[in-house]
Amino acid sequence: MGVRLPLLAPFFMKLIRKERIKRELFPLFIVVSSFLLNIVYFKNLPRIIPSHFNLLGEADRFVNKINVFNFSLIIMLLYLLFLVVDNWYYKICKRRNIFYFQEVYLILNLVILVILGLQFSVIQYSLNKVETIYTYFLPFISILFLILMILILRLILRSASIGRQ
Repeated sequence: MGVRLPLLAPFFMKLIRKERIKRELFPLFIVVSSFLLNIVYFKNLPRIIPSHFNLLGEADRFVNKINVFNFSLIIMLLYLLFLVVDNWYYKICKRRNIFYFQEVYLILNLVILVILGLQFSVIQYSLNKVETIYTYFLPFISILFLILMILILRLILRSASIGRQ
């Protein structure tokens, strides 16, 4: 007897169209690496970890270390939400014969990448490897913000050129 898939697996397999399988590898890598990051560092984390930071990058609220898995759950739920929304958007574009903007999905993937960067920064801060959360997070978020601006500009320029035709 073969292994049975969970009830929702066929639903999500329909969402990942054949032409998108390569495109889904990067977001799936982010989701898996988020869980692996937690598993690798969980044993070394102190019992209490920071959950909120002030403007100087110093922790001012703390929670139990099990809450570090919240980052992974948020990343996974956002990925599934983006998958459903992108599939819905793709079907609408196909039905109405509208150009499908792939940049929208890239922007959504950058959001989960930012959360992964925040998760890594919180773990490093909890392990006392950095003095403020901004040590890793600020350069990381700056690079992602630059990429986001380029994608948004491409999206605006492409929609303007399509509107003229």
